[in-house]
Amino acid sequence: GYATAVGEFNGDDIQDYVVSAPKADRHYGKVMIYTQELIHIQSILGQQFGEYFGTAIEAADLNGDKLDDIIVGAPMHSIYEDVSFEVGCVYVYYQSSKHTFHQNNKDILVGKTMKGRFGWAFAKLKDINFDGYNDFATSAPYGGKDGKGAVYIYHGSVKGVIAEPAQVIDASDLKNGLRTFGYSLSGGMDLDGNGYTDLLVGSYAA
Repeated sequence: GYATAVGEFNGDDIQDYVVSAPKADRHYGKVMIYTQELIHIQSILGQQFGEYFGTAIEAADLNGDKLDDIIVGAPMHSIYEDVSFEVGCVYVYYQSSKHTFHQNNKDILVGKTMKGRFGWAFAKLKDINFDGYNDFATSAPYGGKDGKGAVYIYHGSVKGVIAEPAQVIDASDLKNGLRTFGYSLSGGMDLDGNGYTDLLVGSYAA
């Protein structure tokens, strides 16, 4: 229960639950899917020891097939070949027509800043560019140009998440003194009534 999200994962049109345990399975981490009656449906296992798989999770239909996909953050993910520690990554698992999730049916987004911890938090943004596919935001609260944090906006498409972010909001481009920008995120709401989804970004160390 480290992180939780709600989606529809078994085809009965009733909302189900997805919860995470980043230290489970010998510190590889695990995400578990349950029905509304708390019947276990499936588990998705992390891919790297100590990557803290499931620090953040979210559910959204990113490829427009009317099936909710699962987005999993692993902010401690490292690229050992490049000696790049804690760059972080985001796994996007696509729900199959049989309402299952497989390791060979996913996309991986990888952070670019060592110890930036990309994939720390998520926010659903609905369809912010009005192309018919849902979008989302994720963050690297210790990444960005000067290590003070950045938020990344990703668009969905018929093939799933588009690998390059549509926008990067860097703490250094905003108010001076921001740190840990993106430590928490919240979205999916139109706060000012202009017809566009807004995004709230937390920066607790500012």
